[in-house]
Amino acid sequence: MRKWIMMMIGAVLLTVMFVGCSSKENTPAWTIMVEGVKDGAVSFTSSDFNNMEAVEIKAAMKNKDSSEPAQSWTGIPLKTVLESLGVKAYSSVIVESKDGQSKEYVPELVDSEGTILGVKVEGKSLDEKEGPVKLVVDGKGKNWWIPNVAKIIVKK
Repeated sequence: MRKWIMMMIGAVLLTVMFVGCSSKENTPAWTIMVEGVKDGAVSFTSSDFNNMEAVEIKAAMKNKDSSEPAQSWTGIPLKTVLESLGVKAYSSVIVESKDGQSKEYVPELVDSEGTILGVKVEGKSLDEKEGPVKLVVDGKGKNWWIPNVAKIIVKK
């Protein structure tokens, strides 16, 4: 009996070591279609995201007369995502949400350190209304921040 208990404790400890001790918390499963890459469309997934080095930035959404307080966002710079897919040159990038909201971005804005595909704000995963992935564009208004990113179109 004692040997059986020790084996069970060992099995639990091994499970915790191999499964539960990841230093990088995984995000919920999602897929973003990226068009204009290579010969057609490719996907960028939560698995791809989890294999990249996330950054944390302070970003503030600008209102008509002022800016909201800066929040801490965790994500991957849009520029880094495009580079990982082999995109080197483009004239603009369009980011589209699941509900069809979209915005076109010039290279200077895409390359900005303040433009990321965010998955967490203030250390918490995004809710269904905003995520699982939101395009964060520091210093820009609400219509520049795209919730529930579903598609990225690279224009050559």
